[in-house]
Amino acid sequence: MQKSVFGLIFQIERYILALPVVHPDLVTIERLGLTYEGRQVWVVKLGKPRSDGIKKPAIWLDAGIHAREWISSATVTFMLNELVTKYTSDPIIRRLVDQVDFYVVPMVNPDGFEFTHQKERLFRKTRRVNPFNACIGVDANRNYDFQWQTERAELRPCEITFGGDFPYSEPENRALFEKVLDLKGDLKSFITFHSHSQLWMLPYGYTFDLTPDDAVVRDLAVNATNALRALYGTVFRVGTSAEILYTSSGTSRDFAKGRTQIKYVYTVELRDTGEFGFLLPAEQILPSGLETFEGVKVIALRIIEEFARN
Repeated sequence: MQKSVFGLIFQIERYILALPVVHPDLVTIERLGLTYEGRQVWVVKLGKPRSDGIKKPAIWLDAGIHAREWISSATVTFMLNELVTKYTSDPIIRRLVDQVDFYVVPMVNPDGFEFTHQKERLFRKTRRVNPFNACIGVDANRNYDFQWQTERAELRPCEITFGGDFPYSEPENRALFEKVLDLKGDLKSFITFHSHSQLWMLPYGYTFDLTPDDAVVRDLAVNATNALRALYGTVFRVGTSAEILYTSSGTSRDFAKGRTQIKYVYTVELRDTGEFGFLLPAEQILPSGLETFEGVKVIALRIIEEFARN
């Protein structure tokens, strides 16, 4: 993948399909399901299998649930490429890939993403046709079943935060839901990438109440953002969504924490803080990818320290 332009959906898919061919010892791919318009949602599993067959702790990374947030998919694809191409040359990356399994979904909402390239750059939702309504789409990040429609999720299809007629109305969400549940127990971290605002958010969004392990989850987020900031000076605020952004419900973040009890769950809102917003120029793909990877490495190293078996 090029690091200076935003890829089109067919280019992202072509890259995903090539990974297990070029790196068969590290990568497998899986079709999670079809979107409303019939596109594939892919997950890439990256990790060196253990010779003794013991399961490794796993980390989930996804991006592109909101169509207009191009930098999220570009950043996650960049990090995926760093992990596979620098396995033999970078000892830290080698340790991560040897001791952790990464499950990476570079594009959760390919229908919406394609629409932002062809028709409407700032479109946010899926491309579902809503019955008896001219407004298209559902906010896929308000469509999960945990606390669905309790906070800041609209029942009106024309609103950008329309959460659907029922949880998992969107096939993209059903596909991810089933895979995450299948990995329950293995996943120790779940990080979903968005833009923009430079926030590293922990659960929950639906309430101001803190989780019982908030202190340790928050402390790791602070460490991750400190590592991120050390590269270019980019400042990310840390807190729950309710604290530092707004309340929201039916999100993948709250689902991952509340329904599956994954320990280290985060929503990361990438660059910038408003100068370009969703229209972040392509020349920021590389610095965004590099700095974000510094933060993700901190998370992954903690997962190894806490959960990996020798």
